[in-house]
Amino acid sequence: MIPGKAVHTLFLSFFSLSLSLLCSFFWVQDIWSSNFPLDEEAVFCLYHRLSGNPVVLQDIEELCYQVGRPAYTSFKPSEMFMKRKIREVRTRIEEKIKRMKEESLFIWRFKASVIPHDRNPKGYRIVYRENEMPQATSFIISEISKEGQVYLNGLLNAFIKKRSDHTESAEELEIVVSLRPEKVAYRYQKRNIALEDVVLPIRCVIFHPVNVMALDKRLTIQEGNR
Repeated sequence: MIPGKAVHTLFLSFFSLSLSLLCSFFWVQDIWSSNFPLDEEAVFCLYHRLSGNPVVLQDIEELCYQVGRPAYTSFKPSEMFMKRKIREVRTRIEEKIKRMKEESLFIWRFKASVIPHDRNPKGYRIVYRENEMPQATSFIISEISKEGQVYLNGLLNAFIKKRSDHTESAEELEIVVSLRPEKVAYRYQKRNIALEDVVLPIRCVIFHPVNVMALDKRLTIQEGNR
């Protein structure tokens, strides 16, 4: 028979975990319902929203190709000349741009791993691919600012400390980051095309994280509110 004190402790642990998961559920529901998921199309729209540049058909064509829905194929060669689909997409894109406000936030979800790390007080650190942020086309991309990158990594390291005994090496986590767009940066990038080095103009949307949530099977930690 389980002692009364143990039952009470078990009940409090279960209640605390349930409350944490419930709060995280409503938080995620709220940010998803009131803001924009950060995908290729959102990056495309936000670039034009911040820059004020008009949406041109060539960029729309590259966006369609990037998301795996090319504007024309060998089955519809007429689209190369009529561009009906591209014009329809541009109309929808322009409407979406109008819905974006200065206070709009963008939600980026990605996977991260917990690996051993001797320099970390708990012996673990969270790693993820920083270069996997969505890009609208080869020339319209997104990044987190250098200050924001430090801020994000600091929160993820703090998450490891709070998890303490729950940490397991090679465990996969889901990270949900709420980002605020800061500006558009213009730069040049050298690429090799047809064995020739070519310098191409790149348009980059810079973000800063304002809220970070790390989710796994047992524990949810929310940080930020910056």
